[in-house]
Amino acid sequence: MSIPGRAIKKISQIPISFWGMFVKEWKVLITRKKYLYLSIALPLILGIIYIFTLSTSMRGISLGVCDFDNTQTTHNALNSMSDFDVQIITDNNCSDILRENVRSGKFLFGIIIPEGFSSRLEDLQQSRLEVLYDNTDAGTSSMVSWRIDSALSPFQQEIVKVFATEIKTQSQQVSEGTEIIVETTDSLLIPKSIRNKALEVQNQIDTLANLDPQFVATPINVAKVGVFESHSSLALGLAPLFVILNLFLVLMLSSTGVISDKKMKMFSRLRASNSSPWVYVISKIVFFFLISLAQFVIIFILFLIFKANITINFIPMIKAVLLISLINSLIGFLIGLLSDNEGVALLISLVITLPAMFLSGMFFPVKLLPKGLQIISNILPVQVEMISLKEAVLFNSSVANMFFLIPLGLFIATLYFLKRQN
Repeated sequence: MSIPGRAIKKISQIPISFWGMFVKEWKVLITRKKYLYLSIALPLILGIIYIFTLSTSMRGISLGVCDFDNTQTTHNALNSMSDFDVQIITDNNCSDILRENVRSGKFLFGIIIPEGFSSRLEDLQQSRLEVLYDNTDAGTSSMVSWRIDSALSPFQQEIVKVFATEIKTQSQQVSEGTEIIVETTDSLLIPKSIRNKALEVQNQIDTLANLDPQFVATPINVAKVGVFESHSSLALGLAPLFVILNLFLVLMLSSTGVISDKKMKMFSRLRASNSSPWVYVISKIVFFFLISLAQFVIIFILFLIFKANITINFIPMIKAVLLISLINSLIGFLIGLLSDNEGVALLISLVITLPAMFLSGMFFPVKLLPKGLQIISNILPVQVEMISLKEAVLFNSSVANMFFLIPLGLFIATLYFLKRQN
């Protein structure tokens, strides 16, 4: 057979070879039912959990209280904490009971209001609350301050406004008296210096009389204005959730799939049949792209069910999912090619996934991390994936074509290590 004839025959076999390998991947996934169930269940379970963490509030958080002051002021303070499930303990040994309940987990927080709390406020002196919490729980320790402060903030502002209003009222009354004094000095032969001093006092009192209670309670009103159009917190959470889920799932499936092919002498059969290695790689890439697309659809529908404000534009989203699946599946191929068994592959996948999860900005802003960790975060492919999907979901912007140089480099590396397999 002539050279052109052999070339035509080889090219004509590519679609058949590709389809055969693609069908094989699907059959393997169906056979390994646990992986199939995991592919469906993982985005559903973690998606629901993540959505609830994004929409969490203080409602239902148990708060035990020992109110030793028991005045209208303390009642108002507790009523202002309506988001908490407040339970007042009236036993004589209230403090000890409250501490034990916080230790046992019955109450997330405990508040002890000492006797004289209200009278100190009335005397314009600082009052003190004692907040009990489980300081062995890292999550509770980090949230205790802002949770309690944010709950008490309306009450504290109201106290300041009440006293500021009282000061304003009394100042107005004093100001009326000083006006009489100043008018009297005009009609009497009183030294000018005394009259000027009386005018100075009156001006100072007028300043207090014109005091705005709202200014005293909240001197600076901070307006938080986003530089982009407004989006719900649910919409903001879609990109990081999908990227981390896809990284975990596709790394695991692709790496273990390659190891399974190695055990079945798949690479030896490829060489014996003169099939091109790149056909094998592309068949897997297409398969995992469809898996990733199905995963994205599940998460996307889940977010829509919970009324996330997302503008639907399919082309940018599909392009972003394609980039993400390409990067993750090719990294998984390299893990599988360089690992001896599935256990090692899974460990390497976890070593990549877990740090990427914490450095992705999913739980903590990357820009607030130490400089060294910021550099590492920016190097990770997860950052590119996150930016691409966020741009597609929030702004309907397509992925920059230069980002596809990353999977191209990974594709070349995969072919190199694939050809070195025995």
